[in-house]
Amino acid sequence: MKHVLIFITGVSFAVLMLFSFVAIEGKESGEGTKNCLQLSPPSAAQQEEQVKSPEFEALQQLIDEGAARSEIPLKFKVNYFYTKENLTYCPLIFEVLGADISFGKETGGNEALLKAFGTVRSPEGEVVAPYFYLPMQLYLTDPQLESFQQGAYLWSVSLFIPPGEYYLYFGLRNEVDGKMTTLMKPLVVPNFSPDKLSVSDIILAKALLRKPGSVLEAVTIYDGLSFGNVAYQINFDNKFQAEDQIEFVFLVSGAGLDPQTQSPSLKADYIIKKDGSTIGQFPLQYQMTTVSQPLPLQLFKLSPGSYTFEIVITDLTTQATTTKSVSFIII
Repeated sequence: MKHVLIFITGVSFAVLMLFSFVAIEGKESGEGTKNCLQLSPPSAAQQEEQVKSPEFEALQQLIDEGAARSEIPLKFKVNYFYTKENLTYCPLIFEVLGADISFGKETGGNEALLKAFGTVRSPEGEVVAPYFYLPMQLYLTDPQLESFQQGAYLWSVSLFIPPGEYYLYFGLRNEVDGKMTTLMKPLVVPNFSPDKLSVSDIILAKALLRKPGSVLEAVTIYDGLSFGNVAYQINFDNKFQAEDQIEFVFLVSGAGLDPQTQSPSLKADYIIKKDGSTIGQFPLQYQMTTVSQPLPLQLFKLSPGSYTFEIVITDLTTQATTTKSVSFIII
């Protein structure tokens, strides 16, 4: 469902130019982050106020006592992607139903102030990702609110974390009614080593939006999922219509260089499975390690049901192989 919103979000503490998407091809469409306005970093006084906030107190209770709250229903997951530094891009992806977000009318319109917050700690309690606090202000007209309440809305928080095992503490609070959800999730952040062929998680998107000149900022909240100068419109459960135009994206690390071209030489076998059986496949070859392109579901005439999209990557230089898969649903 198309929605028209204005988002005002907290800004990041660093800018990491970690991705190169020069070779990406695709449609310039989708909602993406076009309605997302970045504010200035909080002042020292604002940061002190945040430490005394209900969000910080709830997060501390979660860390110290394991006392989670669940007043705003949400879906939550973390994906993992290779970067060119000794860090892994770990977007925290969460989806909320519009009907579960309360709005007030203090300014005459319909207004909600959501605050995403959290931190990442090691099993020994060491701080891996400092406490973050990212507000999102939503302004809607009455017709927009009616439409909003019938949809589901997905955001992501961009974190960059070294490989290892950690605990993520995350929360979402609505300032209008004070409702809040907090959760703890173990993180096993993979090491995308330059010496071993591996592939990131696979993203399936209904649309993408190009943002020329943009870079992916750390500790920033995005509408959808952002990769540098490209934003993807995704849904949490990978549910699509059979006629949808689907874009898929993944990153490969640890590929060897062809002696003649000094570029990677990769073969990708794409396989669609249902109940463990292959119902369609197609191969492609690349000289790049960032892949984003359409998935031609219409060719396979898929009936409603659950499917698996599997990718088998072969490094034609070293003959190493690796496999990754993602589930999706045709409705």
